[in-house]
This record gives sequence, C-alpha cells and structure tokens, in this order.
Amino acid sequence: LAESTLLSAIIEEKTRPQALEMLEPSLFEGLRSESVFQQIFQLKNQNQEISVTRLRDLIGEDDRDWLDRITMDPSAMLPSVEAIRNSVEAIRRLQVNRLSQEIQEEIAQEERTGMASSKLNELLARKESLRRQQQQ
Repeated sequence: LAESTLLSAIIEEKTRPQALEMLEPSLFEGLRSESVFQQIFQLKNQNQEISVTRLRDLIGEDDRDWLDRITMDPSAMLPSVEAIRNSVEAIRRLQVNRLSQEIQEEIAQEERTGMASSKLNELLARKESLRRQQQQ
C-alpha cells in the first residue's frame, strides 16, 4: 500500500514535487517496486518527464501490470501530503527491519564459522544503530 501511494503521488503532477522531495532511491532497495522507482529517479535526474506512458516504456511487464492497476483504479484518490509522509515512514520501517534481519543472519553465519570479535562487535553496533532508528 505504501509503495502504491507513493507511486500515485509521483504520477500525479499536483503531488509529485512533495513526493519526490521526501524520497531517495535507497528507500526502495530490495522492494518489489525497486525497478519502477529506479526509473522514476533516472527520469528525474535527467530532467525528463515522469509520466505513466514514459514509465510503461521503461519497465518490465510485471511492473507495467502493477503500474496499470494503480493508475487505472477508479476509486484511487489524490494522496495527501500526510499520506505521502506516512508511506515514506512505513517503507523506512520495512527497510530497517530488512537490514536488521540481514545483520542478524550475518551474525548467525559468522558465529557458526567462528568470527573475530571485532567483526561481531561491528555487526552488533550496526544492529543497535538500526534499533535506535526504529524507535525514533
């Protein structure tokens, strides 16, 4: 839902500036929508028009289906700035959780192989930093 809200906000000219101002490409790493948002940021960085037609030309078929479902939903409403902000925060929480899980898996793997204590301390510090981010 958060990704759909952000995509709707970017497609709509009225909310595009606010949405793009709140977003960064790394926010979408590892998400299903990553390739769509990569294309959006590429168009933005090249000062090219961001439109449904342009995006459809640049993305794969599965992503096109997702884009079409979002842009052709007759019940869709223009996202408010608050909805955009809440969506960004929801995706940030997802990313922090994903990174935390990756770090935990790395800790478990390193423990099985007998990692150096400095590496373990580094991983634990990264995990603690992510935990603090979640609490903010």
